[in-house]
Amino acid sequence: MPGTATDPCNPTVNPILGFCPYNRFNSTPKFQYTLNANYTLPLDPSIGKVTVGGNYYHQSSVALTDTSTQNPDAIEPGYGLLDVNVTWANVMQQPIDLGFFMTNVTNKVYEIGRQSLTQQSSFGVLGYIYGAPRMFGFSLKYRFGADAR
Repeated sequence: MPGTATDPCNPTVNPILGFCPYNRFNSTPKFQYTLNANYTLPLDPSIGKVTVGGNYYHQSSVALTDTSTQNPDAIEPGYGLLDVNVTWANVMQQPIDLGFFMTNVTNKVYEIGRQSLTQQSSFGVLGYIYGAPRMFGFSLKYRFGADAR
């Protein structure tokens, strides 16, 4: 019976036993999609091939624990992430490729996991796991041998 001392969905029960059917599935957003786009600049082939691209990922809200009914603050709101990249292949007709990338361009802070031991029957400890912050990098590739051209 909901609301009784034997109800596994009641956060005041000590200890909480049983299965609460109202909990959301952990780490499973209802919606999730990715959009990718790449464009090669119309440059003279003697300069090389320059490509710019991006990736946008979005997901709806997600429960970060198995006990979302008892811990409603463990629901991460929906969020989006933007990544970009630029590559320059065959730089000036040489066997050299240059690249640049940046992930999480907007530096979005978002949770990807949570360890919640805050219920009455537990230790009162709450741990958060965050997604990667903004990162960027460069690449240099030199091709030799049969791959040089």
